[in-house]
Amino acid sequence: MWDAERRELRVGAVLVKRFRQQAADQLTILAAFQEEGWPPRIIANLNRAHKVTLIRFGGGGDGQSIMWRWIEE
Repeated sequence: MWDAERRELRVGAVLVKRFRQQAADQLTILAAFQEEGWPPRIIANLNRAHKVTLIRFGGGGDGQSIMWRWIEE
């Protein structure tokens, strides 16, 4: 569970990580997982229901990053 006020990530009662410094991108990702109810993945959701498919999101292949790319029509 992500506690945005405390800036803490917990699994049950166990503290996994506390953010002491600003990490805006990481906090945004954790907030997205929390809002969606912790699905196994959220990137696929970014690629659904586009009105026009011009951009695609995916994992960076290194387990540490998220990428995007233009789609040529």
